[in-house]
Amino acid sequence: MKLSVVIPTHNRRDQVIAAVESALNQTHAVDEVIVVDDCSADDTIEHVNASFRSDARVRILASPVNGGACVARNNGIEAAQGDWIAFLDSDDLWDAEKIEVQLDELGRNAEAIACFCGMTAYRDGETLYELIPPAPFQESDLWIKNTLGSTSNAIVRADVLKSIGGFDPALPSCQDWDLFLRIAATGPISTVTRSLVRYSEGNHVRISNSQSKVLAGHKAIFARILPRISDPERRSDVAAEHALFPAELAFHVEGRRIIGLMKGLRAVVITPRAVALKRFLQLVAAAAWQIKSSTLSPIKRLMHAQRDA
Repeated sequence: MKLSVVIPTHNRRDQVIAAVESALNQTHAVDEVIVVDDCSADDTIEHVNASFRSDARVRILASPVNGGACVARNNGIEAAQGDWIAFLDSDDLWDAEKIEVQLDELGRNAEAIACFCGMTAYRDGETLYELIPPAPFQESDLWIKNTLGSTSNAIVRADVLKSIGGFDPALPSCQDWDLFLRIAATGPISTVTRSLVRYSEGNHVRISNSQSKVLAGHKAIFARILPRISDPERRSDVAAEHALFPAELAFHVEGRRIIGLMKGLRAVVITPRAVALKRFLQLVAAAAWQIKSSTLSPIKRLMHAQRDA
């Protein structure tokens, strides 16, 4: 069984070297590493060539125009010679045993067409959160949100990726979630409940200019999910959960708490389901905690100042 690694990159001459090294230094050797340069303006291609000239497993695909990460990944999929394809973003890193652990899991689950592991997200060296995929995994686990994480977590059968058309570059965002949904609709997915990926969130999140794309992508994904749900009650619950997403985005990501609460209240009124009310009350509780903290902080400072006087 041959395994190909696809690493899309754009203007990351230094980060991509570390990513390639983490793929080459696996305890289970990979058969090829395809670095897809998405028309970088820096010397990424020359730097990769110079760093890995002696390793025949590394090859570079140079895109003449900047098409984005999805197009770059699709080019890598088409060029891959392996039976299985693993993706690695150029600013992410794998633990040394990542491939070995996932292939062992696939060996125990011969019907699986993909395997996902967990990841730990970092920004500027600080740990942000850990995402562990559900086990056992069901297609419905993806109906509310992307529970499988990043493409860097995935190993997928190459023929499956090619048959479903790879990533959809037409989507404004959530392209990985969309791909995972299509994989899950094709066959069983196996999961490893260990964090084996160091996910760099710093360059994945651009809050100031990406929220409209996030909302548009989420709306498109929701439109694709809803027809798959046959049970009316379940469909209503999923619709209610998705209705809360813009409110949570405004509250937690954009920091617009009042706007978030107003959007949340509107969603609950429009889709009065218990799951929606529960998520809205979580926003209310978060707002109350933040108000309490901001009110108590000056009082605590005053008390400390008086005590120290």
